[in-house]
Amino acid sequence: MKTVFVFGMAVVDFIHFVSEIPRGGLKHRSNDAEICGGGTGANAAVSISRLGGRSLLCTRVGDDLIANIILRDLKQEGVGIDYVRRSKSGNSPFSSICVDKSGERQIVSYRGSGLSEDVDWLENLQDLDACLVDLRWPEGLEVVLRQTRSRGIPTVVDGERADVLDTIWQASHLAFSRQGIQHLTGETIVIDALRSVASTRTNWICVTDGENGVHRVKNGKIEHIPAFDIEAMNTLGAGDVWHGAFTLRLAEGVDEDEAAIFANAAAALKCQRINGRASFPRRDEVDAFLDSHGT
Repeated sequence: MKTVFVFGMAVVDFIHFVSEIPRGGLKHRSNDAEICGGGTGANAAVSISRLGGRSLLCTRVGDDLIANIILRDLKQEGVGIDYVRRSKSGNSPFSSICVDKSGERQIVSYRGSGLSEDVDWLENLQDLDACLVDLRWPEGLEVVLRQTRSRGIPTVVDGERADVLDTIWQASHLAFSRQGIQHLTGETIVIDALRSVASTRTNWICVTDGENGVHRVKNGKIEHIPAFDIEAMNTLGAGDVWHGAFTLRLAEGVDEDEAAIFANAAAALKCQRINGRASFPRRDEVDAFLDSHGT
């Protein structure tokens, strides 16, 4: 079993299922609702655990009811929480989410307050096969990336929100969302944005673009790895599942194309299901899905 260290956000999601995404300052009624664990880092860690890896989540929370829910859910999913830092005076992150009948979503996030800024506890990471990071806490990110780079550990940046940080280029792999790479480059066309970034970097770089699949740079050329043709029910968390699955397969020693195809399959399975983390696929389900699609 391979160990993946996940550095990223953990939240509680308050999810409303609606006919249409709300607009304007009116009252709106949901058709259904649920409360579940969320956050880019926590979701990816759960995905890794579901897919047969050992995941260690590094995140910051407060000492409140939200933190209790976060930690309870992570324990139930088998995610290691030794690197979760609680702050007695802190308020934990949470999100309010609306998902419409087509599966698209609108997210309003609160990132928490009063959370620890101490980075000393991140200085001695041990026995890792791969690492996945998001960009929510730059000071901690720098410490983690410095260590994984010096040890040659495959490290994936989840570029959902790609701030211009010199730090991110220390990672071996950068997997941007369409919005993330557009924000980074100012380019509106995904391939142009990818070409702009790749022209000055030697990292392995890709863009995940939902139903449009993955575009990545290989040997100086941009190539396409298509998504699986499915009917999406709920896309919430699909990107997190993709990043977790991709990083786990890198930890297991496969090449990037095989890892991306596996991640596309895991994300596709998640999108065909409705319920939060309960919809995250397990390894046998992804393997069966790939077999049924001839890959």
